[in-house]
Amino acid sequence: MSRLNIARVVLLLSSLVVLSGCAYTPQTSVAQHEEQHLQPIQDLRPQLRFATDATDQATTLKIYVNTLYVGTVADFANEKRPLRLLSGEHTIQVRDQNEVRLQETLNLESGATRVMHIPNTHKSFHTDA
Repeated sequence: MSRLNIARVVLLLSSLVVLSGCAYTPQTSVAQHEEQHLQPIQDLRPQLRFATDATDQATTLKIYVNTLYVGTVADFANEKRPLRLLSGEHTIQVRDQNEVRLQETLNLESGATRVMHIPNTHKSFHTDA
């Protein structure tokens, strides 16, 4: 072979080596990285749920936390999603139209779950710790 042909073969082989390096992608490290992000994150905010004997009134009973409206009793009933709050002291009010039906100040800790029972009457109520 002539020198020119040898130079062409060497150039061709070196080009193939360089280009094959560009085509390689490390699939295993990408898959491992995605798997780490699929881990569930535990939510330790306190949970507050509401229960009432008068289920027909659950949609009209409004919940206020520290004077801010957050939804109705039906929104946070036992079978549905809980109301999640920050840890600390909160004043919970349940209003039927504009009348305060229930008011309680709770000190909620991380990971705690409380159920507020709303009675049919205006006076008696209790919470489960």
